Amino acid sequence: MIAVSLVAFFLMYLSPGDPAEMYLRQEGNSPSLAEIEAMREQMGLNRPVFVQYFSWLGGVFTGDMGISYYTHRPVAQEILSYFPNTLLLACISVGLTILISIPLGIIAAVWKNKWLDGLIRVLSFVSGSLPGFFAAMLVIILFSLTWKMLPTSASGNPTGIWLPIITLVVTMSGPYVRQVRAAVINELNKEYIQMERTRGIKEYMILFAGALKSSLPSILTIAGLNFGQQLGGTAIIELVTSYPGIGRLAVQSITNRDYPLMQGYILVMGGIYVLVNLLVDILHAYADPRVKERYIAEGDKGKRKIHARQLELKKKEEREERKEKIGLLTSMSIPANHVGTVNESERICELSPHFIPNYCTFFVATISTPVPAAFVSSTSPIFTGACAVT
Repeated sequence: MIAVSLVAFFLMYLSPGDPAEMYLRQEGNSPSLAEIEAMREQMGLNRPVFVQYFSWLGGVFTGDMGISYYTHRPVAQEILSYFPNTLLLACISVGLTILISIPLGIIAAVWKNKWLDGLIRVLSFVSGSLPGFFAAMLVIILFSLTWKMLPTSASGNPTGIWLPIITLVVTMSGPYVRQVRAAVINELNKEYIQMERTRGIKEYMILFAGALKSSLPSILTIAGLNFGQQLGGTAIIELVTSYPGIGRLAVQSITNRDYPLMQGYILVMGGIYVLVNLLVDILHAYADPRVKERYIAEGDKGKRKIHARQLELKKKEEREERKEKIGLLTSMSIPANHVGTVNESERICELSPHFIPNYCTFFVATISTPVPAAFVSSTSPIFTGACAVT
């Protein structure tokens, strides 16, 4: 989200135009340089860019995204006033798209390479290829001007919401139908489907309980992605149909150079999109047991890596401790004709089940450089007794 905030802020900062000048020209006036400079100071635009960014980011963490230059209302309040309309539009359009696309995709899969399959595929390609603004104008011409079923504008009329809904359903159904068809055909060609048929299970049970159920994860993925996009607003469709949604608000803020509103919109929509994708991944894991098992396996693998890392750190500490002991040994001046070893001196302390570390360290530091073997064998009971706790 920090990266999204950086993109949101600096994109607006680098965009052409002066918000102060455009604000003063709203009423058709020609402001002087002094008036523009005074307005820039009032808006806080004369401060260094990083000061502006951190001031804005600090306000975001407290829920204050600034004040709109155009409406003089808090940015959070502006977004919240339009977001319910977009949420309602997204829920209805995605829900209707799924209800229409799943049956059509199943029919196309069952009637594969037949005339009905070809007709559904052609219609899905045509609907998926229509630009949003063109589809919106077609819906207005057909449903509003020709058939007189809906108003020409979605603003201020409860039934007007069906204009953007129909447009979105038409443009989104094509990819859904193709996805469902491909997923069902892929499942119908698998061996377990053939085994169910040989066992005498009815075809509709195989289709709905087997093939369609196995196809749900892929359908859920594309539905979640489209839902996240709808929550971000469909600006062109909302503009053509005059629907008061979040996408239309974003376009208006860009036209008015309303920097705080644009920055708040980008930040909020980025967070919503990330949250929707997270929820889709969680639902995908519940819909497909294989994905859930993979997540569990990855978690176990991560735990094993952490355990291995802890063991490695423990061994590293033991090596460091051994190096410290050896460092003490090298500081001692012992005659060169001694033939004992460090391991022999350390072994003397380790022979005792209970020992005092200070005595053992002194013992090791004293005799762990090469010493005569006879000296070690003759004195080992003494030093072993010194290390033992009596």
